[in-house]
Amino acid sequence: MLRAFLLGTFTFVCPMWSSPDNPGGGFTSEFFNRDSVQLPAPKILDPGKRASQISGFIPFHSSFTRRRGLGPLFTNSSCGGCHLNNAKGPVDVQAQGVFGSSTVVMIGFRKPDGKIRPLREWNGQIPLGDKRFVRDLGIQLKRIKDESFTLSNGRRVTLYKNVITLNPRTRALRRKLSPQRGERLVMSLRISPPMVGMGLIEALPSGVILNRADPFDNDRDGIKGFVNLVKDVDGNTKIGRFGFKSQHPSLERQIGFALFAEMGIENKYFKKSKKEISDLTFKELVDYLKYAGIPKPRIQNRERFLQGYDIFVRIGCEKCHASNLTITGYEEPEFNDETISPFSDFLLHNLGAKMCDDFSQGLASGCDWRTTPLWGLGLSGIENGRQGRHFLHDGRAKSIEEAILWHGGEGHSAKNQFLGLNADELNLLLEFLRSL
Repeated sequence: MLRAFLLGTFTFVCPMWSSPDNPGGGFTSEFFNRDSVQLPAPKILDPGKRASQISGFIPFHSSFTRRRGLGPLFTNSSCGGCHLNNAKGPVDVQAQGVFGSSTVVMIGFRKPDGKIRPLREWNGQIPLGDKRFVRDLGIQLKRIKDESFTLSNGRRVTLYKNVITLNPRTRALRRKLSPQRGERLVMSLRISPPMVGMGLIEALPSGVILNRADPFDNDRDGIKGFVNLVKDVDGNTKIGRFGFKSQHPSLERQIGFALFAEMGIENKYFKKSKKEISDLTFKELVDYLKYAGIPKPRIQNRERFLQGYDIFVRIGCEKCHASNLTITGYEEPEFNDETISPFSDFLLHNLGAKMCDDFSQGLASGCDWRTTPLWGLGLSGIENGRQGRHFLHDGRAKSIEEAILWHGGEGHSAKNQFLGLNADELNLLLEFLRSL
């Protein structure tokens, strides 16, 4: 099926050069701070689209109530309560935030064949927004030491893995969490990712993504990127683009699922009985993210920035964190003829045993992860202070260096070359990454 899908949808797009200091092309904002991802992109000139994008700020950052559709089981009552300033929130499994938790804990039962039976009564996630429920569940986040490295600049880096434990206090909860014969209870911690460049990601032609896929490693470089194939809101199978495992093919499906699973808000795409959010508000949420700008890199010294980028390419990071992807043929003309550098190929890659979790989604196994876009990488730390300084799917890495050192599997070679950089090269690379 995968081979037929690849052959049936492939279209070749000629690459064009684009400087990494202008990652969004005409969507690159002149702002460095949160305004860059909360205001319309410079290329969005249509008055209706600009008005809808600006209007979307309100429902995205407002707290929903039970009267406005918030479900009895939820993680957070606000989109912005998870994605603080459209960036990350803190790693929080005990609902310490005002409007709930900013972290998702997926939960289900792993069958002997590896498939997951989600705990559907909770929409497959622990409802962390209820403080009393969290207390009765006895959920804890533990940090377990893994490995230490000494970098060429003299810095000692120790890796810690995040592990979730439960100690339910009631018989009802213990019974609900008891697996059937042959199954085991599994959980996966997921942080709230930054909401950057969502419209450009959706507009990227399928052929551009497929052109970089190499599921059988035909070029023998150790990189086996492949696509996830998932159902869209129209019921058709499409390439996954959004989510840590590319489990969502479109922005509308991503937003619809988040409203339903994380906030218990039924909508036109995910509902049990009736819609609890209007089509207009839903569209404003989509447009708020779709038409927003891309953060402008905070370059102090352009020569050093480009030297850092050259090192990024040389050690193999760019093989997955791709730049220079061209958009053509999209239904909205504002997105066309743009060459962007999201620093992602939007493919799934096996990152090794230490990065595995217990959840498979579509064609993605527990060890397969979508290449995370790096544009706006430094924005979270600036806007949210220490709260935003965590990386990878579960926030285990507290620095860019730690995130790189967790890479195994297809990222093993690049990690080893990172460790082989001299102090000057290391500092140039990190300066480049922190500028994004």
